[in-house]
Amino acid sequence: MPLRKRLAWVSAAAAAVAVVVAALVCYLVVRSQLLGQVDSALRAQYAAVQQEGQAAFGQPLPGVPASAGGTTQYYQLVAADGSTGGNLSLPVTSHVNGVIASGAGAYFSDVEVGGSRFRELTFAATVRVDGFPEQGAVQLARPLDGIESILRNLRLVLLLVCAGGIALAAALGRLAARPVLSPLAEVAATAQHIEETEDLSSRIRVHADDEVGLLARRFNAMIERLQISRDALDESVRAQ
Repeated sequence: MPLRKRLAWVSAAAAAVAVVVAALVCYLVVRSQLLGQVDSALRAQYAAVQQEGQAAFGQPLPGVPASAGGTTQYYQLVAADGSTGGNLSLPVTSHVNGVIASGAGAYFSDVEVGGSRFRELTFAATVRVDGFPEQGAVQLARPLDGIESILRNLRLVLLLVCAGGIALAAALGRLAARPVLSPLAEVAATAQHIEETEDLSSRIRVHADDEVGLLARRFNAMIERLQISRDALDESVRAQ
């Protein structure tokens, strides 16, 4: 592969990696922010239930202001005997039973109900069943369909941005490689000219004080020494 193409590929690859990393960081930050808002709303509802002291079957949970995320759309109360009550049937796992048995603790989880995903906060609480308090758990849930829709669109946008960024990086890499390699092409052309004509008076123009410029100066110095040596040899031959 020619050097120009290799330099273009290296530049494009470096730019592509930078674009992909930036897109990935952007996606993770947005995802974290969206899920953080859901978790904050669940925590606000959790604090409201804890402040109330008890949650009764058949009665709505205490609300929270809209500034705190609003009342959780879905919830389920789970009593120690396994009975449940609420506006959504959420899975009662071993973790939920463990919270009920210990009477303490809270944890977040992602659950799927009816093909939809929910963010769930489960915590121990005293629940009232038929007017009698008993140890149980409260499951608060918020749907993630809206967030997943936003993240799907974001993934599509970032994918297009990455594709465009890689294509632009490849084009810029070609443009950037051209001025870098033009002095090297001049070195090759001068060397070919000397080889074909044996004209040691040819010199390479030094375009910049960089590695390529250093190569050009050393090439000129080498050619000058060769020219001096050949002139001396020619003079010696004429003298003989």
